[in-house]
Amino acid sequence: MTKHAAGTFSIDSWDQKSFEDPQLASAEVTKTFRGDIEGTCATKLLFAGNETTGAAAYVGFERIIGSVHGKSGSFIMRHNAAKLGEDGTFSWAVVPGTGTEELAGLRGEGTITPEPDKSHSYTLDYDLD
Repeated sequence: MTKHAAGTFSIDSWDQKSFEDPQLASAEVTKTFRGDIEGTCATKLLFAGNETTGAAAYVGFERIIGSVHGKSGSFIMRHNAAKLGEDGTFSWAVVPGTGTEELAGLRGEGTITPEPDKSHSYTLDYDLD
C-alpha cells in the first residue's frame, strides 16, 4: 500500500562552482529533513541556466540518512528540475535498490516545492517491501 510522506528541509551548506561557462555549475549541498522524513543528507547537483531568460535546470543525487515514518536506514534520491521564470517542476525519486536497514525495498517519487522564504517542502509517495 502506497504511503505519503511530507515535511520540510533546510539547506545547511552550499558549495557551488562554475565550469566552462557561468551558466554551467555544480554544487555540493548538505540538508536537514524534518517531518515524515527525519535526517540529514549529502547532495551533488549539476546546473544549467540562462540568467537572461530565467531558464534553469538541475539534476542530482542525494543520500539521506535517517528515518521515514520511524523506519531507519538510508537511501538515495534522484532529482530532476526545470523552470522558466517563476514556473517550474521539481521532482525526486528513490533510486531503486538503494535502501538500507529498515528502508531496504523503498521505492517512490514525489515533489519539492521552494517556498517564498527560501525554505523547501517535500512530498514522497512510497512503497516499502
